[in-house]
Amino acid sequence: MSKKKVKNNIPIPILIIICAVLVFAMYISLSTIVLAFWGDTALGTVDCYHSRRDSSFTDVNRSRTISKSYSFMANGKKYRGYVIYSSDEQWPSLAEGEPRLESISYLGFFPRINKPSALADFDEMGDFGIIYHFLTPIASGLLLFLVIRTYRKSKKKADKKKAGLASKKTIPTPKDDLITKGGIQMKRFASLSEAAQHAVSIAGRWRFADSFDEYDSDRLLIESELSDEENPADEGSYYVVDGNGAIGFSEDGGEVEWLFLPLS
Repeated sequence: MSKKKVKNNIPIPILIIICAVLVFAMYISLSTIVLAFWGDTALGTVDCYHSRRDSSFTDVNRSRTISKSYSFMANGKKYRGYVIYSSDEQWPSLAEGEPRLESISYLGFFPRINKPSALADFDEMGDFGIIYHFLTPIASGLLLFLVIRTYRKSKKKADKKKAGLASKKTIPTPKDDLITKGGIQMKRFASLSEAAQHAVSIAGRWRFADSFDEYDSDRLLIESELSDEENPADEGSYYVVDGNGAIGFSEDGGEVEWLFLPLS
């Protein structure tokens, strides 16, 4: 049996970033559709404009990256906006203090949702753009649902196992399970979860032998249960725990390979 790999769930910060990206993609497309159908227009002033050439060998409206900031008046108040988009547009850069007028689309009841009218015009964006903006919210919504559901199922399963492990008591190891290898006396266990239950009575934190990944008692107990389900030990192989709380694995009764080392 090969050395066990302990399963790690997706980190919370990465999950938040994935969800934020999907929500932002939905917002961009939905706001474009809403402005195209129900947006009001006003004449705005572009006060900052940059055009960066990316490639000459690309699709239509994809050769340059355009960024601009602008302001406009709506309902007696001044609003500002900023956009970045791909285009073949080649306007000259603005000189310092030079204004440039451009039509701005905005929601009448909430002008903070706005963008240049050319970006919310179905005729300007073409068939591909229309299809893209209608499909993106659906696809992003489905992906968001799957990500959240998968995370909830994993968390529920981990919480259930944690609760089950908390209710268990460490079973004393029979004397027959005491072995000696390399002059070190160790206790032998049939599964990683059993070894982990014994190790937590000796130490409080461990380091995975092949990395600097640290484990506390709860994490070690939970992930050892998950590891046993996915990759149970072969017949004749077993786990050991030494007097310091280190956990090792012996394949077919051979040399012990240490998996978790206690941290002082």
